[in-house]
Amino acid sequence: MRRWLKPCLFALVACTNNDFDPASYVSGLRVLAVKAEPPEVAPGESSTLSALAVDTQGRAIGLHWFRCLELPLPGRSIADDCVTGADAGSALMAAGDGSPLSYTMPAVTQTSLGLPDSTGGFYLQLIARANAGESDLGFGYRLRLAGGAARNTNPTLTQVLHDSPHPKGATTAVPDQSLDEGTPVALAAGQEITLRSAFADGSVETYEIAIPGTPTRTVTEALSFNWFATAGSFSEDVTSPDRPDTKLRLDVRVPAPGTTIDLWVVGQDERGGTDFLHRTLVVQ
Repeated sequence: MRRWLKPCLFALVACTNNDFDPASYVSGLRVLAVKAEPPEVAPGESSTLSALAVDTQGRAIGLHWFRCLELPLPGRSIADDCVTGADAGSALMAAGDGSPLSYTMPAVTQTSLGLPDSTGGFYLQLIARANAGESDLGFGYRLRLAGGAARNTNPTLTQVLHDSPHPKGATTAVPDQSLDEGTPVALAAGQEITLRSAFADGSVETYEIAIPGTPTRTVTEALSFNWFATAGSFSEDVTSPDRPDTKLRLDVRVPAPGTTIDLWVVGQDERGGTDFLHRTLVVQ
């Protein structure tokens, strides 16, 4: 059975705001995801990198990107020397600033990028620093190198649906009301709302895993929804198309009435493909 993973970009990112808050709770400076368009490119081709960077204090966010020049150890996504090494500067090459950022895949080969992941893919490691005021954090994104097979494309999120707000634990209806950007739904302390997102047709792709020494396999990729909010708690931080529903409960981290709650859903596939949507609720 596949395990659904939150998009914590790598170990340097503070996925939780403190030892008690879940990764789905957004406070202060956070980077929730990176979307590359396209997510798989060959040497000499460019991809546009867009970081879903947010700061709940409303400060301007700066982004500084680097290419990691070291190979990761087996089982690691990002080379440790690029993250925590004492001489990390020598392992990094400046790649640009800001978001979106156009980045050109350098002249690399599969063998120069280390070992493939579980999907048979090879990735260029990109590191970035986000800063807002006195806050600073690091994050990474792995840009997939195009091989000989059909290339991955980003999945597309189409909507967020909800049911009517109701007391926590009450029987709920199927979420069938559209939660639209710019049209917040009111939620009172002690209530919860059932949420569901969906991918557009064609978002689920098949791909071949061709690792030397093993038979070629055709695989249908798994997609996931990752949920984030600036208040409350989720019954499920990560959901799937087979079990898409989560409940946002205004039971903890409850702001004052009239406060806007920001909500994000990040859709991901297994090969670096990403999409995200933003919606709002308001505390009643």
